[in-house]
Amino acid sequence: MKKLAIIFFLFVALSTQAQNACEFDSIYKEPIRDEKGCKTIFVDGNLYLASIKGYSDGYTYNNLFLKLTCLNTCGERIWKKQMDSSLGYIDKTFENLRFIDFIKRQNNTLLIACNYSNVKTSIGAGIKLFNLDLGGNIIWKKTFGDTLSNYVLTTVTEINPNRYLMAGQKNGKAYFLICDTLAQIKQEGTFSIDTLKTSLIQKVQIMADNTIKLLGLEDTIAFVKTIDMTGILINSINIPTLKSNKINNLSFNHDNSKIIVTGLPYIAQYSLMGSLLRDTILPDVLLNQIKVTKSYITSGVHINLEPNINFLNTRQYWIKLDSNYNFISKDSFYFQIAGDFNDFIKIGNSICGTGSLYSSGGLGHLYYSTAIKKINLVNYVTSINITGPYAIYTKDGTLQLNVNILPINANNKKIIWSINDSTIASINQNGLVTAKKDGIAIIYANTEDGSNLTAQKTISVNNQNVIVQQISITGNDSIFIKNGFLQLNTQILPSNATNKQILWSINDTNLATITQTGLVTAKVNGTVIVNASAADGGGAKANKTITISNQNTFIQQISIIGNDSIFIKNGSLQLSTQILPSDATNKQVIWSVYDTNLASITPMGLLMAKANGTVIVTATSADGGGAKATKAITITNQSVGINEVNLTNQITVYPNPASNVLAINQLNANFSYKIINLQGQEILNGELKKPFSSIDISKLEAGSYIIGLTTETGIYWKKFVKN
Repeated sequence: MKKLAIIFFLFVALSTQAQNACEFDSIYKEPIRDEKGCKTIFVDGNLYLASIKGYSDGYTYNNLFLKLTCLNTCGERIWKKQMDSSLGYIDKTFENLRFIDFIKRQNNTLLIACNYSNVKTSIGAGIKLFNLDLGGNIIWKKTFGDTLSNYVLTTVTEINPNRYLMAGQKNGKAYFLICDTLAQIKQEGTFSIDTLKTSLIQKVQIMADNTIKLLGLEDTIAFVKTIDMTGILINSINIPTLKSNKINNLSFNHDNSKIIVTGLPYIAQYSLMGSLLRDTILPDVLLNQIKVTKSYITSGVHINLEPNINFLNTRQYWIKLDSNYNFISKDSFYFQIAGDFNDFIKIGNSICGTGSLYSSGGLGHLYYSTAIKKINLVNYVTSINITGPYAIYTKDGTLQLNVNILPINANNKKIIWSINDSTIASINQNGLVTAKKDGIAIIYANTEDGSNLTAQKTISVNNQNVIVQQISITGNDSIFIKNGFLQLNTQILPSNATNKQILWSINDTNLATITQTGLVTAKVNGTVIVNASAADGGGAKANKTITISNQNTFIQQISIIGNDSIFIKNGSLQLSTQILPSDATNKQVIWSVYDTNLASITPMGLLMAKANGTVIVTATSADGGGAKATKAITITNQSVGINEVNLTNQITVYPNPASNVLAINQLNANFSYKIINLQGQEILNGELKKPFSSIDISKLEAGSYIIGLTTETGIYWKKFVKN
């Protein structure tokens, strides 16, 4: 039993699939009476066809009725039913029989809205609503209208189970009304841009944000009215079309994101805010291809039911164009007998058109029969994948690429091949790739059928290059001008190397820089090594030594800044320098202290006390120019012996300032001495005998000096001034 159930299920599924894919072209004609097909909807696997039938005396139609026919998806009639309510009178053109709309309600019933008219009068047209179950049985019917107004119905939309919106034209002006199931009006509105012109709402769409957009036309001006669910106007946009063609159709595209304006051969697309997105005039070559003259195409209706197909209804013909408005095919009813298409719906991968055929009955009268036609859409490519090798390894080698395309029954499987870098490889329209040089290239395969699909594949091209074997750097070996330049070049072997690009570098960018064109710029004196490497990855390289001179600005003068004493036990003193000239290349100084028994100094100029006394701090330029400065620092309040304290306090240098002789008063000690200037240069030296000595300073230049007196217990510094 389980196997039988599975087999039955598969049989039903396959039968349904085959039935949905079948095509048909059928005519339904009532004896004696005329019938015109108006609207078809697809509900629960069946087609429901609404049509108008009635008796004609050759000049007028009267006793008109709404007819509902249920068909399977292959066009076979299941049942037909006539509604028991007359739609009244209509003139011999039979034109406003197309003013009918048909929807499936949320409660799984059908709602049909259509025009009716008073017999033998041109006013008093109204609307009839029929609510039917899926078997065609009337659940309820309502009549809306009055005897003073002419209503033209174009569309009906269910807002919710208790509210309907109907739109079209009332007394020549665009209108909408919202009513309940008792035909009581809850909201009504009319729109007019120019009171002297007629207007009509053609399309209504409930948007994702729960607003309702009304799409209408007045002469060559399209308009979009946005209302809320209760009918209150939110905003209004007018769209003056850019062409002089008569505009006769407005519609939304397949996903309701664009507005399509048609007045064939003119087609335009606008955003919902009224911005022009695309403006197209169908060329004469296309009109000739579909064998339709401009005068006959002016009634065209443009329908976009899916992204890649556009349908044009040109009364007799049903034309399919791709997304770029290129011709695909042309169809008509019943072996091209004269007829009109009134409505289109999409069913899976098929399109179903509803309308009527007509034939002459003499005296200018046309007799109508309902017609419905279903054909399959173009099978577009839905998936594309490039197959084949990923690399070429032989010199001037080739690589064949192919594509896998789905579905296998796609109508147009032609592929357009391209490559992102034609210097690396080329590709022909058969997918054959030919190598040119080493590198990575991306191959693209684009569909031509309007599906706008693209696949890509990355391929590697190898062993095509002639590698650089030898590099020689040419140019001078030195730069001796301040901030000078040196242009270096290279000689490449072999001369036919594929990639002759050189990568330049330098070993010490503090001394000089180099650009990727080989231009060296001097910064500081010294010796640098310039490297030139082949960019082709073969490893060839060369180097050259460059001597740089005359770049440095030496320090000419140093001044030591800071206090002259440390009087805190184990204290420290931070010294700094002032350098001239200010643009000296190397402003680093080397710190030192004379008599490290009394103090020490760090490379940053921090002097740290050890014992009482006077030390000489020296700051020497590090650039080799010889500039230096000294400063005497007196250190007190450190831990020292009683004798040292007494000796330091009792040494006196006088007179101070002195002119020719400098006397030193000392007790019980012999001294050696040296006199230095404030630049740290030693000027005089010698020995002194106790208890009293003097030094001849007559040859010293006027200025400040420091004298150092050395005994067995240490060195003692005193400052004096020479007049």
